[in-house]
Amino acid sequence: MQTILFSELSAGALSLKNRINVPPMCMWQAKDGLAQDFHLQHYAALAASGAGAVTIEATAAVPEGRISPFCLGIWDDERAAGIVRIVKAMKTASPDTRVLLQLAHAGRKASCNPHTDAWMSPEEGGWQPVAPSALTWSQNFPLPRELAADEIKELVQKFAEGAVRAQQAGCDGIMLHAAHGYLIHEFLSPLSNQRTDEYGGSFDNRVRFLTEVLRAIKAAVSENFAVGIRLSATDWIEGGMTIEDTVKIARLAQELGCSFADISTGGLLSAPIKVAPGYQLPFAARVRQETGLCVFGVGLITNAFQAETALQLGACDVVDIGRAMLSDPNWGWHAARDLGVKLEALNTAKIFALQH
Repeated sequence: MQTILFSELSAGALSLKNRINVPPMCMWQAKDGLAQDFHLQHYAALAASGAGAVTIEATAAVPEGRISPFCLGIWDDERAAGIVRIVKAMKTASPDTRVLLQLAHAGRKASCNPHTDAWMSPEEGGWQPVAPSALTWSQNFPLPRELAADEIKELVQKFAEGAVRAQQAGCDGIMLHAAHGYLIHEFLSPLSNQRTDEYGGSFDNRVRFLTEVLRAIKAAVSENFAVGIRLSATDWIEGGMTIEDTVKIARLAQELGCSFADISTGGLLSAPIKVAPGYQLPFAARVRQETGLCVFGVGLITNAFQAETALQLGACDVVDIGRAMLSDPNWGWHAARDLGVKLEALNTAKIFALQH
């Protein structure tokens, strides 16, 4: 059977054996930003899932950029050595699966206790968050410290250094995290950015940090290293980010050399969202149609027929399979079976077991 889901894709520096990506999902298993044996097993299993790409969870460019004290980091060579171990395990499990890394800074949502969603104080092993403006995002969090202009310039360089380390670690690309209410998204949205300098106010000023980061990254990595971006297409709140803003940002990213955009929504502030299977795909479709950029679609996509339909309708070019992949680590192989596609496998015994 001819399918789009199991067709190859080439978009800029990104090439995939199929249209399945495992999106970044925090596992809360790192220690002081360092990868543990858990990560080797977890990501090797995902690489062997039949997916064309697997994106390593949010990995901080600086220590205070971690979402929680249990998140991965890539701010120095010691942390990067842990990423090397993860990538080697993944490539051993599946040499032709592309490895992406989500390069991130949590901004005002940093130092979170993942078990309670509350802020972790320095006494508990946490730290004070930083942000574009001294505006809190939750009653469970303190006011963040507003970043000074020279600190913003330093962060631009730290993102570039993180991307270089990801490339040196063997990753095939990065997904720059500019969504879900984290630092770059906080600069983009007028609801969280009330600065009066060159990084706040107008749309051009609010996107300045993002464009500086992308320019620095593209200048630092090789041409065959894929750079993509994750965006929240809407804040779901009046006065916040809109799909029109997101289309303009995606165009900018494309002009700056991004190979793809992963289109999600929300995360800046609590908002009423009507969640349903594929509920974010219309936003992905809009970005794809208006920019021509390769788009990853996400949002409660759980089965092969739903994924194939999204691709057939032109909603996206690649489908993110997250929680469903955690529930079924062989999702890709099962999807091929369900769609009547025969795949060559490294482990023929495994496929025989799946089919009988």
